Amino acid sequence: TLVLSDDKSAYDFDIKIIDFGCSTMISKGKTLKKLIGTIYYLAPEVINGSYNNKCDIWSCGVIMYTLLTGKFPFTANTNEEIFECIKKGNYSLNEKEFQNISDQTKNLIKRCLERNPYERISALEALTHDCFKNLDYKDSQNYDKQIFQRKNTFDPVI
Repeated sequence: TLVLSDDKSAYDFDIKIIDFGCSTMISKGKTLKKLIGTIYYLAPEVINGSYNNKCDIWSCGVIMYTLLTGKFPFTANTNEEIFECIKKGNYSLNEKEFQNISDQTKNLIKRCLERNPYERISALEALTHDCFKNLDYKDSQNYDKQIFQRKNTFDPVI
């Protein structure tokens, strides 16, 4: 359970990250080829059939975007159209939900959603990214309220 406010009754919720049954160890320099995962979170290289651990960074970028906006960055009417949107990498950080989000946070999302996995940020770089420096969780309460007011339900399974 993640609590983002002192008022637990208003903001207490569960975050569930699944698909760990699909996880595997991968040696450095090796790639995987099997298309597996939840469509909205798939990295372009997964769709193209050759990927490594950087696909997980992409998925984290999608999670960040979704938590901040209540929307997925890549949407369309059919799975094929969603695949095309993901491969093109077209998404917007100009949504009204991003107006109070720091430039550093937007930069981290951009770095996570970099189409080229070799240019995509690493896990260590993400953890030490500027958006996490000088955080004042007391000041974040207004953002928390904005996020929790978006009561969208996410159930996008292939």
